[in-house]
Amino acid sequence: MLGQRLNADAGSFFEKIRSIDYLLIIIILILGIISSFAMYSTDGGEFLYHTKSHILRFGIFFVLFLVLSFVQTKVWHRIGYIFYLVILFMLFWALYFGVTASGSQRWISLYVFNLQPSELMKIAIIISFAKFYHRTKSMDVNRIKNIVQPLVILIIPIFFK
Repeated sequence: MLGQRLNADAGSFFEKIRSIDYLLIIIILILGIISSFAMYSTDGGEFLYHTKSHILRFGIFFVLFLVLSFVQTKVWHRIGYIFYLVILFMLFWALYFGVTASGSQRWISLYVFNLQPSELMKIAIIISFAKFYHRTKSMDVNRIKNIVQPLVILIIPIFFK
């Protein structure tokens, strides 16, 4: 039984490897390289802080992009509303206990870096909408209940800005 489960998971992993959109990955890498040259130019043609920081962050988030692309959609569907609530709590936390950067108190200090939860909220709203509309029958989309609930999901974070 366990062997069958492992083989099923291995098959799906290799299927995902085969189904990768290599054109998308190449375009993202090209944009990363172009933006690195732009940062190099703004640093006066030297490999200074901004260029190094940009390349490091691009590398970290590119790897994160690759890892997250292998997460099954069922997982995203399962955690949709929980993720939204966690990010909502982070917005609340940033409002009262956040650090100030560039004149606004919308950042949470994680000691290694500062996190802006409003950026994560954009993703949480999309995942929550996807979960909501996945469960809603197409003939029921225009019902008032099915219009109000997505509006509430969208409007609540505005109060934490």
